[in-house]
Amino acid sequence: MACMCGDICCPSCGPAQGNHKCPACGNWESDGGCENPVECERICKEQAEGEYRELLVMDVAELLAAADGVWIGEWDGDFKALEALTNEQLEAKKAELKGK
Repeated sequence: MACMCGDICCPSCGPAQGNHKCPACGNWESDGGCENPVECERICKEQAEGEYRELLVMDVAELLAAADGVWIGEWDGDFKALEALTNEQLEAKKAELKGK
């Protein structure tokens, strides 16, 4: 069950009440917001790009596994080779595999 404490700095209740915590510096908006908004924005952008890349690699790996007729846990493909590709190459590979 979701938290119902009502504390505006609770990780669960705060955002529900419009109060947000910066994922970079950890400061709450109600406590004055980010220590350094420009730096926090840069950090958050890097984190989002990293997460996108991880998901993109996994999407391609899952499509390759499906093409081999196995689920991802049984796939013996080369993750290192996928990780060496650029995002553009991964996106092209994903589009190619989805088109099959």
